[in-house]
Amino acid sequence: MIQRKSDTGCSTEESIRYYIDLKRNKAFIFRNRKWDNIHNCCVFYGLNEASVKNTAWSDHISIQEALERNITWKKNHQIIYHGEKFASKTECCNKYGIVPCTMRAYLKKHPEVSFTKAMSFLIRDKEKRNILKGRPQEVVFRDKIYASIKICCEEYGLSPEVVTLYMRKEKNKNVTLSKTITFLLQLKKRSIIFQGNSFSTLEECCNQYSLDINKVLSYVIKDEITLNKAVKLTILMDTAIVIDGKRYASVSECCNEYGINRSSVGSRCTRLHCSVEDSIYYYIKKKQKEKKLEPIEYNGVEYPSMTACCHAYGISPSTVTTYMNKHGCKMNDALKNCITNKQNRKNSFFVFDGRQYKSLVECCKKLGINKSSVVSRKHRLNCSYDEAINHFLHQKSGEV
Repeated sequence: MIQRKSDTGCSTEESIRYYIDLKRNKAFIFRNRKWDNIHNCCVFYGLNEASVKNTAWSDHISIQEALERNITWKKNHQIIYHGEKFASKTECCNKYGIVPCTMRAYLKKHPEVSFTKAMSFLIRDKEKRNILKGRPQEVVFRDKIYASIKICCEEYGLSPEVVTLYMRKEKNKNVTLSKTITFLLQLKKRSIIFQGNSFSTLEECCNQYSLDINKVLSYVIKDEITLNKAVKLTILMDTAIVIDGKRYASVSECCNEYGINRSSVGSRCTRLHCSVEDSIYYYIKKKQKEKKLEPIEYNGVEYPSMTACCHAYGISPSTVTTYMNKHGCKMNDALKNCITNKQNRKNSFFVFDGRQYKSLVECCKKLGINKSSVVSRKHRLNCSYDEAINHFLHQKSGEV
């Protein structure tokens, strides 16, 4: 009171009356309107009542002057973001879930950036951070709000994993979610030529080969390769395949089982424009031929190749490889079975017309007929060897 009296030169009674009026919130007129109290006036102008009172008390001015100063300060410090007015930067940050000290630190580091641009960047950065960490986050894409990134991706035929994979790349650390989805949608619409066939879009190519387009896109992003190479890699790595009646989850799994090179299979498909199955069969046969030439040890004796071992025991190499493929056994087991079968055949006799022969070959040789023709007729007509032999004997006698 004494200080106001000293500053304004008013009497003691006037100074006392001034502070009593302030304390009681006595009715006053401000901007040609009567107000019952300070509180109502502050609410109308969107001011902080405590700030107005503090200005009046500390600066020893009337309540009207204090209101004018606070209104002027509010106009000078008011923030407009996306058409919405905020009394301060802190209020704006709190509305969008941005920590005010983070905003201050960013503006200090980038003084050339306006508050509006800084706000947009921090909101996008927060959105991206929540998405990458799997936290719940509303997303906006093409002026539409989605409850989560999963719902947004499903609408455009993308998987959240592919989107986050692209955003996690070091070179894409400043790329927003909207730009990421837009880029992936553009990839889906690109034309492609694969194995000599031209496709207007990547989706059309994937539908033709029954591929998951998101797996193709993941290879493009992860390995930074062309669409053509990504389609080829998806076929080799993630497409189920049936070889010799057995189903494999992927070409890679099939190649591992047969011991052939997956890259060679893919390279031959691209070079000759053939199917994956044809390429696999080609390398399986090639592998079998190579195995015949590799050194082998059987029954304690080492042979320079499987073919040499087969010749030593008088059996056909093709019989052994056929047995291996049919039963899925090792070479030594196949050799053992084929040799045992031959020995069993040596101990048996072939009987025709009451006479005993060592084998069908000997019987046909002595009768002067073709053994292969006899065997063929037997299997073709499902008749016995005797009936087949008699047929060719009658045919022979008729010719004579």
